[in-house]
Amino acid sequence: MKSFFEVWAVLFSLSCAADVFMQPLPILPEVVELKCGATVKSLPTGLQITLPKSDGTLETRWPTVTFRLPDNAADYDCIVLEMTLTGGVAGKFSYIVRDAGDGRFYATCGVESGLQTKYEIEYQRPGLVEVNKLRTFAVYQSNPSHESIFVIHSLSLHSTIPAQAAELSAAYRQTGNTVMADRVAALPEQIRSGTLSLTAARTQLQALAQQYDAEKLSHWRDKSRGFYPQARFAVSAQDGMAMIRPGGSEGELAPVSPSYEVQLARNEREGMQIFALAPLDTPVLNLSIRTEKFCTADGAELPTPEVAPIGTVKVVASKNAAAKLGEYFDPICEFTNAVPELSPGRIQAFHCRFRALPDTPPGVYSGHIVLESDNCGSAQIPLTVAVWNFTLPVTATLRTATSVYGSPAMGKHRNAFMTYLLQEYRINPFSIYSDAVYGEPVLPPIAEYLQARKIGLNFLPILYLKLPRQALHTNSGLQSDESKAAWDKLTPEQQRVYPAEWKQRYHEILRQRLPELKAAGLMDIAYCYGFDEASASEWPAIVDLVSSLRREFPELRIISTAYDYSYGADSILNEALDGWIPYITHYSRKDAAAARQRGKEVWYYTTEMNIDRDSLADIRASLGSRAYAAGVDGWLVWTVSRWGKNQPITTVPATGWDPESFPGSNGGGSYFCMGPEGRFLPTIRAEAIRDGIEDHAYFTLLAQALSKNLGTPELRQKAATLLQSLSPQAGTSADKLRLLRKQTGTLLEELYK
Repeated sequence: MKSFFEVWAVLFSLSCAADVFMQPLPILPEVVELKCGATVKSLPTGLQITLPKSDGTLETRWPTVTFRLPDNAADYDCIVLEMTLTGGVAGKFSYIVRDAGDGRFYATCGVESGLQTKYEIEYQRPGLVEVNKLRTFAVYQSNPSHESIFVIHSLSLHSTIPAQAAELSAAYRQTGNTVMADRVAALPEQIRSGTLSLTAARTQLQALAQQYDAEKLSHWRDKSRGFYPQARFAVSAQDGMAMIRPGGSEGELAPVSPSYEVQLARNEREGMQIFALAPLDTPVLNLSIRTEKFCTADGAELPTPEVAPIGTVKVVASKNAAAKLGEYFDPICEFTNAVPELSPGRIQAFHCRFRALPDTPPGVYSGHIVLESDNCGSAQIPLTVAVWNFTLPVTATLRTATSVYGSPAMGKHRNAFMTYLLQEYRINPFSIYSDAVYGEPVLPPIAEYLQARKIGLNFLPILYLKLPRQALHTNSGLQSDESKAAWDKLTPEQQRVYPAEWKQRYHEILRQRLPELKAAGLMDIAYCYGFDEASASEWPAIVDLVSSLRREFPELRIISTAYDYSYGADSILNEALDGWIPYITHYSRKDAAAARQRGKEVWYYTTEMNIDRDSLADIRASLGSRAYAAGVDGWLVWTVSRWGKNQPITTVPATGWDPESFPGSNGGGSYFCMGPEGRFLPTIRAEAIRDGIEDHAYFTLLAQALSKNLGTPELRQKAATLLQSLSPQAGTSADKLRLLRKQTGTLLEELYK
């Protein structure tokens, strides 16, 4: 009888003959390593892995199943894992890839019970791991509060060369270079025939991609010269989802056109980005942007567009590959309209924000955006702005929650920033943490809530309910990590009881606060947020506190990011919480629907929306189409202004702003910057956040039109089909969102005639 390894060798040779771009890996119990109580079992459908619930000890904290990677892993680009959550409870799992030394990278992935899912994990990451020395790939849970059972259906290494070659070939063809397009397109077949190895093909592909980067800039110059001959710099434009780097070395360029168009509803803002490429032989001096009037044929005038250069920040550390390091456009520097000098061969981005008021007449407004310089001429760019005949509500259709961190740069401007955040970006600004996780809560005057409600407030946090350990260590001087360590040393009996001092304080505060909120008519938008990312060891004490609060305040609504991926279905928190807020990638539509059947809310939250890892389209969709399709009850981000020691921005294009908001994150929790003299500066990511919130209103208005039976049967069918097509998954593209938004706006205009 043949051994497993003999059988595997035969299967491997057959698979390689069938597909040189894929190498399957063995998934039988004999070839895995187990840790912290993890178990495995062979099934006809794959390898079943069971990751047990942690009891809080080191021996059970990281149940892990580890697979060895072959010596030729460097030939490929990614690990492809096909897996299903078949039992237990989980909203996520984690993986880690290690090399023979200290190199490693890890991440978490969301799971949906019963849904077979394919996960693609790119590992060509110089600077993080030595690709030639990759050794292991592991699936694990970190301090799991529930047992989880998965079936791994397949595990394999894949080369992305065919997809990369197809994309690069299409890009070359778009520039008119069919010779290079054909050369690139032929690479996969050369690999199949044995003429070229995977590694050699990757090297060629990288060189050809670098050549294309230079060629696409040359193509941009040639095309722009035909439309804007008065400018020695090249010009292009696209909407707010365009993501181009100052060196032009990454991503597609914005289209060059003799004119551009923008569409928006009344009471909406929508952005356009203008890009200028300096000549190779000279800097562009004093490159400025201005706008002319935008008017309809009968003289109606659009509010003056707001235009400004977009400044750059420098990413020096990233969880991604080395290619992601370097400069990015991010803060919109609205304190000026000019860049003193644009170096030869460099790109400068400008932002144009168009705004329609609630009473702006519908119609098509025409005008120009003008780029001017001291030494390289000027470009007058024609634009049309179509204002649709429907109006977005003042109050957003998606609830949001966050906090505003103070900092040296924020200084005395915090209250003004909170108003700006709500009025201009539709984000509820009042602190989910009551401004004091380990200190005394700070509660705004009721009058501030009432004033904010006039401009769209749809969520207010009554009071932050501290984690048991936060309550225990308030005013103790302990840092967060020290507090966690001290909590872990308590006995289970000690961990079951919420600290009496803060239990009493919460009763006292709520006795005063709730009648004030009721009298002001604010209870419909009032919640207590609490127990930030609580682990299972803190759940008994949470139940202890909430049981006490419920007896006196039965109307109190409490929502939390506690790590309970069953949303109360399989935990003691079901009676304690009214809403769960899982991390965005861990949100389960199936489990959320079950929770809503029990009268619960389910939001989602993020800590990311980074400069170097997230596309503007994905950020926008996470508050717009994705949020609507997922049916979330709200969106939370911990803060929007984690600025650290950054000082106000006063220069362009290089701003000097450090984008690393916390270790390993470039811009997570930091979507605005401070400019001179108390001027708040949004980033292009902040624009994407607001655009997503306004997209959510589009879909809500479309659903309302259906419920009111507006329009013809044909229009209603189109509207229903569009809403059903929305995806709750990450990974959309800017092109898809552009088309979706235009289709939705056009339908709404027809339905609301």
